[in-house]
Amino acid sequence: MTSRTVSRKLAAPLLALALALAPAPAIAAGSITPVKTELTEIAGGWKIFLTIKLPKKPATPHQTFRFSFTKKVYYETFKDDAHGDAEQSRSVPITDAQPSVESLDVNFGDVKGNVWETTKLDFTIRRERGYEAGEYKVEVRDGDGRAVGQAFTIKLQGKNDTIDRRAMVMADGGKKKKEEKKEEKKEDAKPEEKAAPASDAPPPADAEAKPAAAPPPPVEKKAGGCGCEVPGPAREGHGALWLGAAALGLSLARRRR
Repeated sequence: MTSRTVSRKLAAPLLALALALAPAPAIAAGSITPVKTELTEIAGGWKIFLTIKLPKKPATPHQTFRFSFTKKVYYETFKDDAHGDAEQSRSVPITDAQPSVESLDVNFGDVKGNVWETTKLDFTIRRERGYEAGEYKVEVRDGDGRAVGQAFTIKLQGKNDTIDRRAMVMADGGKKKKEEKKEEKKEDAKPEEKAAPASDAPPPADAEAKPAAAPPPPVEKKAGGCGCEVPGPAREGHGALWLGAAALGLSLARRRR
């Protein structure tokens, strides 16, 4: 047996083993079909209508599904110098958006307890949860992580916040803000008017100088004297002479004795 023959015999079982060990491609379970792919915004949200069909009836009527929305295109609204105040729009491709996941409980039964493999579902996605006008790729998986149907794309119609790219408007706006800031600084830098010191302030009305009181009227002198002597220099001299005469008289009287 030649080496070439041996190689051929070994190649067949090795190929079969490789095919057996190779991972099998994921097979979508059932199908999912959107009723409409272009949705109109109503009160900040978009309502989605779907028809879900499973390969067979589920064991229980309520099944959990995960809906993954990945943004692919953003609808931009903007103003530029070329168009003035007229708003423009364009589609901006998105390549690195993280998916938003909605987990929903889907019912495949009815009130009589019957279970079906097909059901219809509708739910609303809103701006408050991060959704914007644009295009999203939608993928659906069941509770075991298996894909349900094929991925599809929906278009969320609407208007996003306007971006103003006009250079003139931005410059005027900046200039206006600078002027407002300057006025504020001037007002802040203006010294507050202080009250004049007490010395410079005019005196109050009740504190004005009053005229000096009139001097008391002179005492009228009565006519005639009161009969008593008024001491004075002349009277004091006569008294001294009298005292000296009295002392001389006493001394003479003592000598005579």
